Amino acid sequence: MSQRKSLRFQHAAEAFCRPPTRSSSFAVQPTRGLDVGAIEYIHRQLVATRDAGGAVLLVSLELDEVMNVSDRILVMYEGEIVGELDPKKTTVEELGLYMAGAKREGKKA
Repeated sequence: MSQRKSLRFQHAAEAFCRPPTRSSSFAVQPTRGLDVGAIEYIHRQLVATRDAGGAVLLVSLELDEVMNVSDRILVMYEGEIVGELDPKKTTVEELGLYMAGAKREGKKA
């Protein structure tokens, strides 16, 4: 792991190493550039925070990450929320259309 990636993982790990509490976490691209093991660790910590009753706001361009870690997805396009999706009832393709502005809540853009 490069020094930059190592530092990035260290910062992410420090944010999630404390025992899960009823708090909130704000994670922006938390796994970008990390190896598979580090990504799995970060995902487990996000889910543990949620399971402990905390709120987690995940901002990510990684569609698989968003789909696998989220309970609810709000999609923004040009500064506006254009959709609220249930990851269990939507597809990566549909999510991508909302992100690209091709779809908006209940209608085509």
